[in-house]
Amino acid sequence: MSPSGEKDKPKEKLLKELEDLKYALDQSSIVAITNQRGIISYVNDKFCEISKYKREDLIGQDHRILNSGYHPREFFKKVWATIGSGKIWSGEIRNRAGNDSFYWVDTTIIPFLNERGKPYQYVSIRNDITIRKEIEEEMRKNEEKFRLITENSSDLISIVNRSGYFQYISPSHQKTLGYGMLDLADKQLIQCVHEEDREVVFTELTLVAEKIKEFSQLEFRIKTNRNTYKDMEASINPIIDKDGHIADFIFVMRDISEREKSEKINYHLAYHDSLTGLPNRRLFTKQLQEDIEKANRCSSQLAVMFIDLDYFKFINDSWGHVVGDLVLIEVARRINNATRSTDLVARLGGDEFAVLLTDISIEELEPLAKRIHSYFQESLPFIISQYNLSCSMGIAVYSHNGETADELVNNADIALYAVKENGRNGYSFFQKEMKDRYISKQRNK
Repeated sequence: MSPSGEKDKPKEKLLKELEDLKYALDQSSIVAITNQRGIISYVNDKFCEISKYKREDLIGQDHRILNSGYHPREFFKKVWATIGSGKIWSGEIRNRAGNDSFYWVDTTIIPFLNERGKPYQYVSIRNDITIRKEIEEEMRKNEEKFRLITENSSDLISIVNRSGYFQYISPSHQKTLGYGMLDLADKQLIQCVHEEDREVVFTELTLVAEKIKEFSQLEFRIKTNRNTYKDMEASINPIIDKDGHIADFIFVMRDISEREKSEKINYHLAYHDSLTGLPNRRLFTKQLQEDIEKANRCSSQLAVMFIDLDYFKFINDSWGHVVGDLVLIEVARRINNATRSTDLVARLGGDEFAVLLTDISIEELEPLAKRIHSYFQESLPFIISQYNLSCSMGIAVYSHNGETADELVNNADIALYAVKENGRNGYSFFQKEMKDRYISKQRNK
C-alpha cells in the first residue's frame, strides 16, 4: 500500500465517524442550518416530517415561515441578540406546521464563528416536546379548575400533610370557621377537632395513611375562631406521589350543623311528648329494653312504675282542657322532682305516666313511691278551689315480676289496676294473684 493510502485512513475513519454522528442526529432530532441572515440552507428529513413542509418549501426561507404568533417580538429579539453575539441559545418554541397545526420544540441554536469571531452560519437542533407541553397545559388547566372550585366552593377544602399540619385551606374556612391560612399555618388539624372526636379522626387518618382504607367518610366537631363548635361531615382522600407513596391528604368538609339541629329536633319530636316534654311511650319502651339487657349483663336490678292521675276526667269536665293540660305539665314536673336524676320519667298518653328506675333495690322502691305521693299533696295554684291531686301507682320489679319488657309493662299495669279497684290514691307492687284476678275479671266481662 502506498504511503498516501496510509495517510488517507485517519481521514476516512473521521469521515465515517462524522457520518455515523450525522445519522444518529438525523434519527433523533430536528436539524436545520441557516446562514448569518437566518436563511435556511439545510433541513433534515425529521424537520420535514414534524413541520409538515417539503424540503423545497423550506430551503431559501427564514424561520418566520414557522412563526405561530405565540411568542412576542421581544422573544425573538433576545434570541437573535444571544446568537448574534456568538453565544448558544436554548429554549422552547411553539411553531406552526404546514397544515396549520402547532407543535412545540426544545431548541438549541449553535452559532459557527469565522476567524473574526462573527457568526457565518447557525445550526439548530430541536426535539419535539408537543406531547409534554400538552400534558403540562392539561395539568395547568386542571390546576386552574381546582383553584376555581376550591376558591368558590361552600365546602371546606384543605390539604393536610402526613404530620397533620395544614398546607392549604380554601377561602370558605374564613366564612364558616373564621380562620384564614395564616391562622392555621402552624396548626395541626387535630388541634381544631373537639376533644371527644379526636380519636375517631386520628384513627380514620391512620387507616387511610396505611392504605387499609382507600378513603374515609366521617363526622366530627371542629372549633371556630369564636371557640364554638360546628358539626362537620368530612371525607379524607390520599394524594399519591409519582413513587406511589402518600404525600398529603385532602379533607373536604361540609357544615352540617343545621342538619344536626333538625335531626335533634325531629328526634325529640319522635321520642318526646309535645305537651310535657317528657319521653314518650316509644322512647320509654326502647330504653327499658336496653336497660333489661344491661341488667342481664351486670346482674343489676330495675323496676317499672306506672302512675295514673285519679279522677282526671273530673278536672277536664270542670275546668276545661286548657286547665287539664296545665295539670299534666305540673304532674310531670312533680314526678321529675320526686324521682332520682338517673330515673326516666315518661308520659305514655292521656293522664298515664311511667318511671323507669335502674340500679335500685326493692327496699328503696317503697320510700320512693311514698315521696311521689307526698309531692301530689300540694295544692294546684291555678285552680281556685285549691283542688288536691292524687294518683294510683303500680310497680313491677325485674326479674321477680317479669324478664321481658312486655312482661314488666303488663304486670305494672295490672298492679295499677289493682290499686284502682281498691279505691285509688295508693301504690302496690305486683303480685301473681293480681294477675289471676285480673284475667278472671276480663273473662267475665
